Amino acid sequence: MFTHYWTLVENQMIGHPLYVLGVVGAVWVLGVVLGMRKVIIVYRDFNDLGLVGLTVALPAAAFFTCLSLGVQRFDFLVTPFLYFEAGMGLIILVRTFIDNKNPVATLLAFIVKIPIGILLAINVVDFFTSKTRSQRRLDLFFVLLLSGIAIALVANKRGFLASSTVLRRHGIA
Repeated sequence: MFTHYWTLVENQMIGHPLYVLGVVGAVWVLGVVLGMRKVIIVYRDFNDLGLVGLTVALPAAAFFTCLSLGVQRFDFLVTPFLYFEAGMGLIILVRTFIDNKNPVATLLAFIVKIPIGILLAINVVDFFTSKTRSQRRLDLFFVLLLSGIAIALVANKRGFLASSTVLRRHGIA
């Protein structure tokens, strides 16, 4: 009887998406807090942040380019982009493991790193493609919010596009 009760509770918890979403959200918030306190390294430098953003933005740019050229079917893009995304995901995971050395810290940093990159890239694209002023304001709000979180999660404030003069001028470095 006792095992039947726990099986019933497990089925209800896993079956209910709000519990799963709550647990994933709590793990994500834990990763953000540990990353901001520099317990784990989420982004090595601004190049790492750009790599994650580019992984999301490049397929979106190719899609919009094909759309503007009048392409009706996108079947030919699916396989190359699946390989591209899988390869880039593996590269990002290996770089995160090199930075953290602990599998649990690596998984936590990866869980934080990927959604921030995806949400930031989506909101930047939406900002430029939104039709109404209120939608652009909302997108800009999320871009600024996620940019602040991403900058706080960068361990070494250096990178190809981030010179120390620009960072110092804006109070980041």
